[in-house]
Amino acid sequence: MFFTSKKVELVEKLPALARGMAVTGKIWVCYPHRLEGPTVPTEDFVRLAALEIASVTTSCCCSIPPGAASGWSGAPGGPA
Repeated sequence: MFFTSKKVELVEKLPALARGMAVTGKIWVCYPHRLEGPTVPTEDFVRLAALEIASVTTSCCCSIPPGAASGWSGAPGGPA
């Protein structure tokens, strides 16, 4: 489970997280759903970033993923 409130941080860390999918099979990217702005990740941004590294989100979780703090949303990613 990866928490971020910055698009740049997601783009920088996503390749390493994707390599971890070989072990876990899935990545949870959690982002704040109450913040807005050009630097804050959104569900669409997470999906596009995953597609850029040949991963794909299998679904979107509108509720908070298990173990995530309130105020955060999450999108799971899985192999393409």
